[in-house]
Amino acid sequence: MSSELRYVIGTRTERGKQRLFKQDQQKFQDNPVLRYKQVVEELSENLLDIRNNVPQKSEKFISVEFGQLKQTLLDMGQDYQTYIMDHLKKDAKNDLNSLIDEMRETVQELKKPATKLETLKKNKMRYQEVRNKQDQLQARLIPIRQKFAYITDDSNDSNVTELTEDEKNKLASLDEEWNKFQKGLTDANQIIQKNYQEHKLEMDNTLDDYKKEVLENKSNFKQTAPFSVEKGMETENEKALLRLEDFKNACLELKQKEEDMKPGLEIF
Repeated sequence: MSSELRYVIGTRTERGKQRLFKQDQQKFQDNPVLRYKQVVEELSENLLDIRNNVPQKSEKFISVEFGQLKQTLLDMGQDYQTYIMDHLKKDAKNDLNSLIDEMRETVQELKKPATKLETLKKNKMRYQEVRNKQDQLQARLIPIRQKFAYITDDSNDSNVTELTEDEKNKLASLDEEWNKFQKGLTDANQIIQKNYQEHKLEMDNTLDDYKKEVLENKSNFKQTAPFSVEKGMETENEKALLRLEDFKNACLELKQKEEDMKPGLEIF
């Protein structure tokens, strides 16, 4: 059996299409458009070879007619070609929508005012993460355009795609969307820095109040805490123990306030 026949026969089931398509994909991982193009061209060549073969063969006094088998193979090959192009169309549209959605949603997320320190910390980390992967995002622009150029190419006879108005507008506005994304990141950073200054001022005031409480508690202890126990003064001694318990609880409250402030102090 020729390699052309084996290739086309391998597409007769849905599972066979998926297996063969996965093998073809792995050949051109670095260039997704070339990957699809090469697979389509290779399949077209195989179908051309099958189409040009004589559908009848004679062996001695026996004549075998292959016309029906030939047509079946051509139909299978055409079906697989449609399968490949459908995948490319789906990939192109998903890539376009997902990139635009990701840029818009990222800016919207980062522009939300941080009313809590936890949110401020999260926004600062998220902003830096997005800045670090900008090149990866920008690198997705060219493959998207290449995919759409291929599926809308009039010279491509494999299911040329008509784009919707929404898809045309999104494709045409990719550069504009990228520029909006860049400006949105700049605006988001200004919001984050403003929130940072606001929370820092609030934290500084909280620290000042905390220091005052600590000093007041220390001063009160020195002035009012019982430092001696006298025999025969059980009532007074019990009051002294209660007073010490009050100071102990006040210290525990101050300690808890300190623990509560630690996450904020890490940000600043």
